[in-house]
Amino acid sequence: MRRLQIEADIVAEDDGRFVGRLADAYALRRRPLCLCRPMGVPMYVARIGKGLIVKRMPLTGKDHHPSCPSFEPADTLSRPGTGPRLPVGSKTSGHPTAIDVNVRLSRGSIPPSAAAIANREVCRREPRLRLSLLALLHLLWHASGLVEWTGYWIGKRRWWHVHRYLVEATRRVPIEGEMLSERVLIPEPFKVADKRAIKARRSRRIARLLRDGWKQRMLLIGEVKAFRGVAEGQEIVVRHMPDVRLLLDSDQMRLLQRRFSAPLTLWRSEKGLHLIAIATVEAAAAGMLRVTEIAVMTVTEHWLPVADLHELQLVARLARNRGKMVKVLSFDGPGTQPMATVTLPDARPLPWALYLVPADADTGFESALAQSILSHPDTRAWIWRPADGDMPPLPYDGVRRASADREDG
Repeated sequence: MRRLQIEADIVAEDDGRFVGRLADAYALRRRPLCLCRPMGVPMYVARIGKGLIVKRMPLTGKDHHPSCPSFEPADTLSRPGTGPRLPVGSKTSGHPTAIDVNVRLSRGSIPPSAAAIANREVCRREPRLRLSLLALLHLLWHASGLVEWTGYWIGKRRWWHVHRYLVEATRRVPIEGEMLSERVLIPEPFKVADKRAIKARRSRRIARLLRDGWKQRMLLIGEVKAFRGVAEGQEIVVRHMPDVRLLLDSDQMRLLQRRFSAPLTLWRSEKGLHLIAIATVEAAAAGMLRVTEIAVMTVTEHWLPVADLHELQLVARLARNRGKMVKVLSFDGPGTQPMATVTLPDARPLPWALYLVPADADTGFESALAQSILSHPDTRAWIWRPADGDMPPLPYDGVRRASADREDG
């Protein structure tokens, strides 16, 4: 039974005061300590629908005791050098790790602020990670906890939650001497009653693209509603900000269709999916925005990333399970080495790693997969080879489903 310390008070999950103390921590913005370790592990309280839950801080799963429900191994069976091994925050210095994105967010000579200069000095002393635009989106999705899911949350994760978690994650990632939150636009959930205030806040943020006669770029993360042809090429319609015109020239559109044909095809062919875009943008004529680089990612109705139809089938089936699942992301992995597609960290007596074997996998891939499984004796492996047939029965471990559908074949 989990025990938490909230300020000076210690409560267990079966304590009648537990819900009330969570509400106090949420209202006062206090971080509960999970007492699975003697010194405690910081957590946070999140609102899901009308209820409150306590969640571990991003990338702290390994800090919890193995018997704790919040424990997650440091190595989550992703490719070497990828996944949760990309840190957001350095334990040695207390400063955030510098993120070196493989794209510039600035043009011309930008006069740095004193804070930016100080941050750059910190960044020089910290390890640097060079990421593509898509890998940065994966990092933010992972740091936001949006790769985690349990069937208890069905119907309770919407763009409002996605927006909030992503904004919080950008406050912990420095880029070009500033926190990413200062250089990113993530559309707020649209509300008719707050239409003017939302538009004003967005306009102030976009206004930064034109300042003191020089231009700079910013990052935009949002859900694509549609692509439509215009005289300049293509226009991207982003949900929750339909009044902002986002231009993509013909060459960039062709590059997007070539590099991201799989997620685009999946999004167009399967109902209920969302297409998330991450793009660097700059100001264009007549108040429009021009895309300078873009990457996209398909996510399910529950906002879990999926790369193809087989991943979609697996994740959709698991989403009905009341046990926790974690969707593993590839980041900038080469795609030639095996990695788990999903993990089930709460399964007992040992967690599960679920693997999908590509149809074109060769003997080298199969050998590497076998070696990966042998090197993780504390984890059970489930394998689906779509080229050989239908999905095998899933390892539910007797956990009840969140829906009335009992089919698990």
